[in-house]
Amino acid sequence: MNEAKLLRCVLRAGNAIVNDEPFERILGEALHQTVGADTTTVTMWRYTRHPNYFGDSAVWLALYLLACTSWAGAATILSPAVMTWLLVAGSGKALTEKHMRKARPEYADYVARTSGFFPWPPKSGPAKSETAPRT
Repeated sequence: MNEAKLLRCVLRAGNAIVNDEPFERILGEALHQTVGADTTTVTMWRYTRHPNYFGDSAVWLALYLLACTSWAGAATILSPAVMTWLLVAGSGKALTEKHMRKARPEYADYVARTSGFFPWPPKSGPAKSETAPRT
């Protein structure tokens, strides 16, 4: 059980360090002032639009894998599955993206080049809205 607690602490700490919003805000402001970049081009947000949600999902999966040391623990597969579904299609990603599309028109370019949930290298080339003819 001590290994499980240690793993949970390490995963939570790693997720918090990588996805700390105040840190990202400060880093983003500093990057924008020095090189004209924003956090969506140089941090975890370059690889996924929702690194916090992905990190939470990874923690739930890790806890499930730790529980798999017994048959009763393996039977809890519904927990990480439901939590991941909620983060992706339920209250997490879906609501956030709905708000962002309305609040920031430039978000469409970010969506076109960045993975929605799983960290993945960004698509190269111009975003879809940049290639569309302007009227």
